[in-house]
Amino acid sequence: MKSPLRLLVFLFILTLAAGAVWAATQNALVTGSVFDQNGAAVPGATVRLLNASIGFSQTLQTDANGNYTFASVPPAENYVMSVEISGFATVIRPGLSVAVGEAKLVLPPFILQPAAQPGQEIREEAPAAAPVALEMVSTTLGGVVDSRSLRTLPLVGRDFIDLALLIPGTYPVQQGSALEGASLVTNGVRADMNNFLLDGADNNDYTLNQSLPFQIVEAMQEFRVQTSTSNAEFGRNAGSQVNLLSRSGTNDIHGTFFWFNRNSALSAEDALSAYRGGTFDAFAQAARVDQIQFGAGTFFPTPIMSDPVLSALFDETGRDPDVNQNQFGANFGAPIVKDKLFFFFNWESTRADNDRPVFERVPSMLMRGTGFVSNPSTARANALLNLYPLPNVPQSTVLNAFGFPVSDPSGATPIDEFLGTGAFAASDAQNSTHSDNFLERIDWRVSDRVSLSFKHNIQRIRQLQAGRLYSDSNAGYPGSGSRVTGRNQNFSFNYLHTISDRTTNEFRFGWSRFRLTTLPIDATLDPSAYFSNLNFTDKGMPNVLIGGFNYTFGPYAPLGADFNSPNDRANNVWSFADNIGRTWGRHVLKAGIEIRHNRLNTLNEALGRGFVTFFSAFFGQSSGAPDLASIARVSPDFGGGFDRSFSANSFDWFIQDTWRPRAYLSFTAGLRHEVNQAPREGRDRLVNNYPGACPQLICLMRSGTNTVLDTDGTVLGTAGFTAPHAGFDTDWNNFGPHLGMAWDPWKNGKTVFRGGYAVTFDQQSLQASANMLLNPPFVQQWTSFFFGAASPCGSILCLGDVFPPGFPQFPLATFDGDGDGFASLWLRQPYSITARDPNTRTSYVHQWNLGVQQQVGKSSLFEAAYVGSAGHKLPRLRLLNECTATLFNNFPFTCLPAGFFGGSGLASDSVITQENSANSNFHSLQVRWETRAFHGLTVRMHYQWAHSIDDASGSNPPVFFFSPASASLLSSFFSINADQFASLNSGNPALSLRPGLPIITTRGMLPADSLNSANLAGERASSDFDVRHRFVVNYIYDVPKWGPTLIGAGWQLAG
Repeated sequence: MKSPLRLLVFLFILTLAAGAVWAATQNALVTGSVFDQNGAAVPGATVRLLNASIGFSQTLQTDANGNYTFASVPPAENYVMSVEISGFATVIRPGLSVAVGEAKLVLPPFILQPAAQPGQEIREEAPAAAPVALEMVSTTLGGVVDSRSLRTLPLVGRDFIDLALLIPGTYPVQQGSALEGASLVTNGVRADMNNFLLDGADNNDYTLNQSLPFQIVEAMQEFRVQTSTSNAEFGRNAGSQVNLLSRSGTNDIHGTFFWFNRNSALSAEDALSAYRGGTFDAFAQAARVDQIQFGAGTFFPTPIMSDPVLSALFDETGRDPDVNQNQFGANFGAPIVKDKLFFFFNWESTRADNDRPVFERVPSMLMRGTGFVSNPSTARANALLNLYPLPNVPQSTVLNAFGFPVSDPSGATPIDEFLGTGAFAASDAQNSTHSDNFLERIDWRVSDRVSLSFKHNIQRIRQLQAGRLYSDSNAGYPGSGSRVTGRNQNFSFNYLHTISDRTTNEFRFGWSRFRLTTLPIDATLDPSAYFSNLNFTDKGMPNVLIGGFNYTFGPYAPLGADFNSPNDRANNVWSFADNIGRTWGRHVLKAGIEIRHNRLNTLNEALGRGFVTFFSAFFGQSSGAPDLASIARVSPDFGGGFDRSFSANSFDWFIQDTWRPRAYLSFTAGLRHEVNQAPREGRDRLVNNYPGACPQLICLMRSGTNTVLDTDGTVLGTAGFTAPHAGFDTDWNNFGPHLGMAWDPWKNGKTVFRGGYAVTFDQQSLQASANMLLNPPFVQQWTSFFFGAASPCGSILCLGDVFPPGFPQFPLATFDGDGDGFASLWLRQPYSITARDPNTRTSYVHQWNLGVQQQVGKSSLFEAAYVGSAGHKLPRLRLLNECTATLFNNFPFTCLPAGFFGGSGLASDSVITQENSANSNFHSLQVRWETRAFHGLTVRMHYQWAHSIDDASGSNPPVFFFSPASASLLSSFFSINADQFASLNSGNPALSLRPGLPIITTRGMLPADSLNSANLAGERASSDFDVRHRFVVNYIYDVPKWGPTLIGAGWQLAG
């Protein structure tokens, strides 16, 4: 990459030398024509565009065809345009509004009349409100959320994403997605394929491809969402382009104080209980299943929820969770030097407290006693059970078939859980989000041809994410959730120079940083007091899982944070761009380059905390034998731990022509080329699978080497190539055409037919590379399990021996951690391999649309469009098992890990391949109606019928502790509780404010995986995010004055 990178740097410097200026992508193009009273073009007329509020003033001359083009106009309201030339009266037109990223055709054209006397002026009447205007030049579909909507429409979370969903072609991210609530789906393109810009600068988190979560709604002037066939100057991602514009200072001193409160006291009760999905709910559901399955022979002859106390807790208390959300702040803008230098400052803070209601199964008081303690292992089990909150749900009046209460905090017998009774605790687990956001902006109008702007915003996040267990001072356990802290920043510098009436050059620099740190709440506990060889005091307790549906009528609440903690992530992006625009007759030409450098440092030690499962509370307490135990270890030869450092460079260039052969006809043609370097790890600590590099299915190679390894580190040979630093090579063939047309057939400015086509490429998130964190052979797990009862705690595994030290050098090892004379057997076992296809190529999407826009009266417009897209080489997952169906049926023990019940380990591994091979299709009919300022009413509504089809809708891979075949075999043994395997799948993927490891599972379930890798065509179906019908409406109504001005004027209704 050295030579190409030097070339890119040289081209960048050359472009700067050619003319060091640039017009930020948020600015608008304003064009129009000037005619005389006979309809002849007027060349050489002086056209002036002025906005006194922001100090903008620019002048140019019409060309030979009477046309003028202001190539880079800051978005704002209340522009005044004037046209003058000798012999004609000067025409002044006020009230012109310019939106972010708009290509605006000024209509009607200016018609000059002969001057009756020198200096005569004709001042047109300013519109009472911004009229509905058709986009006569643009060939891009989308819409603008203006400042009035931003500050008037109610927002539950004060998040601009909610307002972006008002634009036709957008809809919410599907439930369960890592980006749910943090992005949007646009015209059948996935949520992680959008590009977010803030004041022209990159505003993306490259790990997940989401917008940086700044809460700056009050600081926004407006934003545009381009949903289909954007111009060639926009790229990076294949979906929508979301272009955010912050407010600036003006010649007027202005400021705002604001406060918004959302409180559950003002809300209706939820239709569903907040306790749904908890372990009490699981217990009640298991009882219901038992009733249906066994009828008169059920353990639960009386329905559990017939108990008035339990019913009141679950159905009444659980329907009214406490929420108190306060969002407050202020902003202030003013001139530093009138007409020249302006500043703007914005502060927004959030204090949201929404404790999580928990109703969970916990050990009974009987199980917490010391009567079962007989050795070091049972003593540890007793200590773990006593970490749970004390049961506080009273004894139930409903009895099971054995005469025991179904809820009994004291515990009637040691085997309560097998007889259909349990102890429960209900309370609120602390859950809160505190964030502070600050934005500072300076705008400098150096002259009427040169302007600069500087903007910086910073965000501090402090979040407490509740788990299933709350803090109980009596038990001493602080809770099972996570603490998240973050410090995110974005800086942009824009420099615009109008070199001449026909030439404009623009430059921008941007830097963004996304930093999040997540720690378990229970990191205050010392895990070495409960387990061996956990030589840390700030990473939290291991995950502890107890019970399951098969034998205990539902699990207990888990101890420990989920598999996202602890982790630390810092993503820095530097971007440089330079564009030059030239008006040439009826053509507006534009060309530019953009260079981005992306660096991600990530550390995820979640599986280094370890996890332990127990068949039941009684079994663990009485025997001291876990069902299963595992901990991740990193080889000292690997050069580090669970940290990884990724870097990548991107180089994009484009050329574009907007051609108006006639005043009523526009064509847009452009070409964009994108090169996104495959992300490499700083110390070549990526291990990938290279099929064909050896005779077997799994051929592992560390980046930058040619040695082929097995999952246990055995050298299988030498490959005839060196493994790429990223696991795959950079794709240089990403050329995307952008074509469009806008036509006014009746030449009256009231109708426009529009169509466009574009090929857009996607810069894939870094999550796919970070998913390779646990690949063997340099990362292995120590694992063991219970089998038999030859010793006081089982013949293989004692809790007193959890966990062995160091990296597993040998397949089998014994370890006696508590010195009781009984050693446990531990096995070296790789996690599943998360690989990247060595032949990975860039994902791309074909976009097209065809529609018509019609002005209706003076205040309304109607639009109908067919919009489609087709995605290719989209990310998907493919599961490859060494254990084939034939092996499983004929030689099942070859599918077990070595040492497991006589397993040979010959075919026990699995590979999850992340490959870009999926396809998608999207077709839709979109209809829109908009009315502005009709007797004080503004209404926007749209309806969309759509169908999205694909053969994969996402690619968030899990990590298998054991391959699916191995898990199925292990769960078939009585001593391994199959439900505990399934419960491990509760590890959540990365959320909008919480990065982490992939999902953890041991079941044969792979989200987004191809069910039959040999028949990918059979995977074609409706997308996970498919929404057939969507209707959206929003309104703002200016209430007429109904009383004295002090109290009866200025009211609005909005929704």
